[in-house]
Amino acid sequence: MTMAAVSSFPNRQQATSDDVDFLAARYLEAEKAAAEAYRIALDIDQPHERLKEELILLSDDLGIPTEPHTKLLRGSAHEVLVKYCVGNLLDHEAVNAFGNMLRRKGVRGLFSQVFQGTMQWQLRSDAGEFLKQVRLTAELQNLYDRCRRVERTPTLEVQRIPVSRPLECPLFVP
Repeated sequence: MTMAAVSSFPNRQQATSDDVDFLAARYLEAEKAAAEAYRIALDIDQPHERLKEELILLSDDLGIPTEPHTKLLRGSAHEVLVKYCVGNLLDHEAVNAFGNMLRRKGVRGLFSQVFQGTMQWQLRSDAGEFLKQVRLTAELQNLYDRCRRVERTPTLEVQRIPVSRPLECPLFVP
């Protein structure tokens, strides 16, 4: 969703200072209500998460394995089934160190059975400055421009202006 898609004004160019104050006041009210809702949800969720953790630990210690990566714990009226999701994450630095050691040790036939060759390029930190001095073809410039993506994520701070504080910038004028 774009910022334009959520605008309350068909033509923001015609918004007045009253419109800014109206929206800012509504925003602060909504923010206060959301903060209270999050606080209540957190107060409810914390004991819930502690109970969940306790049941998982209890099942891990006393549960009976029923399937791979699964444990079952039964009480008189309830049963707890804990399924462990197993995933493999690769540490690329560790893989490189392992590969380099295999190559150095010269273990015959093992390296080609364990590794496949890939090549990945990384831009140097000073590439942008250097390329400003070079005339790239349009095709190359387009590809280079796609290498670095800049995303703009807006943040918003809204507060009431204290009456005692002098204006640091002029009032909103359309």
